[in-house]
Amino acid sequence: MDGKVIHNQRSAGIENLDDLPQFPYGRFQNKSYDFGFVISSRGCPYDCFFCSNKINSQRKFRYRSAEKVVEDLTLLFTKFNRKYVYFLDDNLLVNHKRIKDLTEEIKKSGVFGKMHFNFQARGDNCNEEIMLMLFEAGFRGVYFGIETASEKLMQIVNKGETVQEVIDAVGLAKRLGFFVSGNFIFGLPGEKPQDRKDAFKLAKKLKLDIVKYNNATPYPGTELYHIALKENRLYIQGLYENLNSVSSFIEKPFQKTPFSYVPEGNTEKQIKMDIYLGSLKFYFNVRRFTRVFTNPDKNVAWFDFGHSFSDFIKKLPSTFVLLFILSIKFSGFLIQYPFYTAYYKIKDLRK
Repeated sequence: MDGKVIHNQRSAGIENLDDLPQFPYGRFQNKSYDFGFVISSRGCPYDCFFCSNKINSQRKFRYRSAEKVVEDLTLLFTKFNRKYVYFLDDNLLVNHKRIKDLTEEIKKSGVFGKMHFNFQARGDNCNEEIMLMLFEAGFRGVYFGIETASEKLMQIVNKGETVQEVIDAVGLAKRLGFFVSGNFIFGLPGEKPQDRKDAFKLAKKLKLDIVKYNNATPYPGTELYHIALKENRLYIQGLYENLNSVSSFIEKPFQKTPFSYVPEGNTEKQIKMDIYLGSLKFYFNVRRFTRVFTNPDKNVAWFDFGHSFSDFIKKLPSTFVLLFILSIKFSGFLIQYPFYTAYYKIKDLRK
């Protein structure tokens, strides 16, 4: 109002999510909208110190009834011809009893065998019984927040699970036939460059289908935010414009977006170079690289070319722009990397 930011008081939480009306998909008539998403629960009971969700949900976990969720899936399939749907729950597997109800309801519905689903989960919530239950109901992709290859950092960020539990969960998912994606966070407090190298090795060892390397971002209210503030390492640009965990890729080629936090013993340059290095190592593979530009319906693509030849033609200019930007970023990385590695080798030798 009048150019001022108005911060409302926190509203009362909705305890029974079934009281909410169905999402108004019908109001979005433009075919370019992606309707391949549902939310079957809100909140997360865990205490990861970098996650904004515990601030918003106060660690409460609530979920919709299986019947309501399947109503959404049925609508998406019958009216919008969606065959792949991503469950945007922060952690689908918090309550195994409700997953049993959900999978049974899907099997009884008209969409069973006609739709497939992806979801997000923690490694320590997975076991063979629940994962098999999901697979049989049509779930085909799982996204794990792996975060780090360091057991020490897992404890520092209060993840509440171990790296080994994640390794076991990924192995189980791969064995059952799931498409497995994983996310790592670079620039956590106490992190060393070797920890990032170990993340590269772990991603390769786990044979992940998709991997993302993000930069640690201190969202207001989180423990990470207070740590960054206390260490005098919090840098906010404008109205929180740089609070973005993927700023290395979305920043303009000639207009850098500074990280909002860089831990002691690291530099922003180091972390960015390692993000580029890890991404290049992983996607320097034709199969993996084409996957991020294809099959948008499977919720694993970075770019949607549309559903017809005319859509493809319309999106060609933006495709070329995207490829041009990526080529600038990675060309700059390849030019700088030899000097970067030489500098830090000399620095290490002087210690």
